[in-house]
Amino acid sequence: HAIVQARLITKGKDEGIHAFVVQIRDLERHEPLPGIMVGDVGPKLGYNEIDHGFLRFSNVRIPRQQMLMGQAKVAEDGAYSRPAHRKINYATMTNVRINLGLNNNPSYSKF
Repeated sequence: HAIVQARLITKGKDEGIHAFVVQIRDLERHEPLPGIMVGDVGPKLGYNEIDHGFLRFSNVRIPRQQMLMGQAKVAEDGAYSRPAHRKINYATMTNVRINLGLNNNPSYSKF
């Protein structure tokens, strides 16, 4: 499983990027599920101690129940309710990216 930032499309309208918990692999065979490609980025100059990979989704539908609905919500009928402040999702995504960078390479914290 992974937490993924993905476009939310409900009732034919694109509501922007939201966070979802997504199953990536079959639980018995550990193979990627249909529509999901998993890969390794390969050797990186100076960063080989950090394991970087990628996920590619092709026509993958994520059920409503897997959306992290702390701010925005989708009702059972597909109705979308916005967060109180539109920029909350962006601020959260930026904060996560900053913390990933700081926590993955101790040399970043020297600045």
